[in-house]
Amino acid sequence: MSIEVRLFPTLQNLSLSKRENFEVVWHEGLTAMEILQDEGFDEKDADAILPVINDQQGRLTTPLQDGDCLELRINLQGG
Repeated sequence: MSIEVRLFPTLQNLSLSKRENFEVVWHEGLTAMEILQDEGFDEKDADAILPVINDQQGRLTTPLQDGDCLELRINLQGG
């Protein structure tokens, strides 16, 4: 029971693990925000991060399911 995680290169460089791809053990209620916090990011950092769950834009607070693929990207906005 696990979640596959991929970090955008900029996030990888700033993370605690410095890994691009890794797995985390899934548990009921696990969210992308919890994974971000485990990697050393805080709520302020989260404003600039876009979670993509199974190739679809998600929310940091959405509970993940066993076997999900989570990609964490920089949320680029322009005008």
